[in-house]
Formats: sequence, C-alpha cells, structure tokens
Amino acid sequence: MRFFIFVGVLSVLVFSFVACASPTPTVTPVPQKFDARVAMPCDIFTRAEAAQLLGKPVNMTTMGSVEDLAQAEFVTCAYLTQEARPSGIAITLFGRRNADNALKLFQETKTASAAQNKFTLVSDLGEEAFWNGSMLFVRRGEQVIGVTGARSISSNDLEMVKQVAEKVLSRLE
Repeated sequence: MRFFIFVGVLSVLVFSFVACASPTPTVTPVPQKFDARVAMPCDIFTRAEAAQLLGKPVNMTTMGSVEDLAQAEFVTCAYLTQEARPSGIAITLFGRRNADNALKLFQETKTASAAQNKFTLVSDLGEEAFWNGSMLFVRRGEQVIGVTGARSISSNDLEMVKQVAEKVLSRLE
C-alpha cells in the first residue's frame, strides 16, 4: 500500500514539474503607436532592430535642432556600427513643432533634388516619397520622416532604408 501511495505522490510531483516546466507560448508584443510631434525616433525604431538589420552591434546618438529635444523642430536618431569605417541608419522626424515647416522642407528638398538629377520617386510608401541619393524622404499627411542608411561607408542602401521607413510609419499615429 505504501508503495502505491509513494508512486501516486511521485507521479503528481513529476506531472506538476512537467506542467510547470513546459514552455508557455511567447507573445510578440504589438509595437506601440507614437505621436511624431513628441516621440523620439530611437523609441520608434530601436537599437536592437538597427543591430539586427545591419548584422552588427551599434552605438546610438540622438540629435535635434535645439538643446531641449522636446522642443526641437526635428530630431534624429543615428545608429552606427563600432568599426573604423562604420555602417549605420539614421531616422529623422521633421516638423515636430510646426508641420508647415516640415511640408515646406519636403517640397523644397524634392525640387532641389530633381533640379540636381538626384531624384527617384519611391512608390507604395506614405502618400509621397522620394530618394535623393542619400536620404529617403516620406510624407504621410503632415508627417515627414527622413531615413538614411548604408551597409558600408561607400554606399547608400535604398532597400534597407525603405524597410526602416515602413516600420517607422507603421508605428506612428
């Protein structure tokens, strides 16, 4: 009888251990939506995402047009690899204080790029997008973002920056 009680208790312990040790399904969190007027690009597209896309660890730098980034007209987050000749990605949110300034910049840059024969229209991205050879500019409503990136110091990678721009746009309100 003791043997059956011992086996019963042992069975309960083993099944309890197996049930507790079973992996629970991993839930991938849905990215949060961000307000482009106050969000930081480094929160929208993370350091881990940049490192994964570039295939190397990256350092992060934030730049804005004024000391107080919350009041900046634009803010940029740059991720650079830690090499002598780094590769990197930079995301800029324009028009944080005044959307009209961002729209004006978008149009002026578009016109100047076309005049210098450095203009490539990019379809299926925002309402309007173009590549000027070094930066992808995307307009969606009053939002304007700029993304630049290169896998090597001597090249600019339009396909890579399009991927980044798509992710950034999907996470903006």
